[in-house]
Amino acid sequence: MVCTCSNISLRVIKSSTRFGNNPRLILVDVFEQAMLVPDRIRDCCCFVYCDLPTEGRKLIGTGFFIVEEILIGRDSPPLGLYYVVTAKHILHDAKKYALKEFGISNLPTGIRVNTFKGESTDIDIPDGLWLHHPNDASVDVAISPIVMPNSWKGTMLRTSHALSAEIINKEGIGIGDEVFLIGLFQKHPGVRKNLPIIRVGNVAMMPEEPIETDNGLIDAYLIECRSLSGLSGSPVFVVFRNPKHNRESTFYWMGLMYGHWNVDNTSDSTIGQNSEPLNTGIGIVVPAYKILEVMNQEKLIAWKKAQQKEAKFLAFPTPDKSLLG
Repeated sequence: MVCTCSNISLRVIKSSTRFGNNPRLILVDVFEQAMLVPDRIRDCCCFVYCDLPTEGRKLIGTGFFIVEEILIGRDSPPLGLYYVVTAKHILHDAKKYALKEFGISNLPTGIRVNTFKGESTDIDIPDGLWLHHPNDASVDVAISPIVMPNSWKGTMLRTSHALSAEIINKEGIGIGDEVFLIGLFQKHPGVRKNLPIIRVGNVAMMPEEPIETDNGLIDAYLIECRSLSGLSGSPVFVVFRNPKHNRESTFYWMGLMYGHWNVDNTSDSTIGQNSEPLNTGIGIVVPAYKILEVMNQEKLIAWKKAQQKEAKFLAFPTPDKSLLG
């Protein structure tokens, strides 16, 4: 529906009652579209925890779920292989802290996941199941294969929806495009279940040159979006809206949140110095193609082949043996 007010043409792009059962209409210029984040997409993320001797179970960051579909036969549905992804540094920082403070070298870790019962459940992931980039230690990615029970309320991000060079060139995605991320707000994580927050921003810089970080030089996007402790490992999405077509936005997952830079207080202000570091508001995003590189390492390729072979065995009938066979 399009209506005209003075010299402005407006279009109703969404009507819902999700806020207190009150009707809601969103009007935008016919030449523009508002970014609408579906509620269900929040279910793609989980919270990462570790177990500390004195502090108990502590939430330390965000993770998210990916599904990779593999064909097992021409007449059979694809096999879904599931992974959980997070930032490698949150696991390493927790281990370093536990080793220094408590002398623990094998720190229990896991993920807190929402269920369809409206609560959360904890899943332990042994340290040895977290895999990293096979030949580039600067890639801040940790990934683990997982089994997805039917009770989990999880939205899977497909590998086919990862932002790639081909998609960037085809859709013209670049500086200024809108982005959002989903993750843990440590001040209010939720008691009965995970309550992830959404932060929005824009692409500030494409990965034209490597960026200097604590992990060395890395390939990364820069986004104008304030990252905080707890958001490390969050999935980051870029929004594509084709102005030639009157349709809703398309989301591609562009990577995971690494961190941000702080401002040097002494050079940023001359009065009222703050003892806490100031966040520049520029976030660093590890590209999705780096996550896919971790998924395609030798260990996981062997695991994929084993899963594919087992699926073929289960999916197809075998001929009965003869009395002589």
